Amino acid sequence: MKKSPELNVTLSAIKDTSQEAVFPKDLGADELLMLLKYSTEHAADEVFWMHHDSEIFYVNNAACEKLGYTREELVGMRVWEWDPLFPKEVWPTFWNELKEKKTH
Repeated sequence: MKKSPELNVTLSAIKDTSQEAVFPKDLGADELLMLLKYSTEHAADEVFWMHHDSEIFYVNNAACEKLGYTREELVGMRVWEWDPLFPKEVWPTFWNELKEKKTH
């Protein structure tokens, strides 16, 4: 039995892209990628990566645990399929705001 989602969708974009993340200079590209993957996967907050039509192509462990789905179940779903409070009709507005680097 799937958990009833207790979260509502919030999409955000980085407001200031002029500041680059500062990583140790002695990290190679492969090591940096491994650390970024590990950090995202084990973050306490839910991470969803979606296409422009809201189709999920990546979720982290926290998202799976919060929603009660496996990664395989969530990948390919759209927001309104797992969040009953999210009307499908508002997605284009959310997407446009995200592209304009606004936070909703």
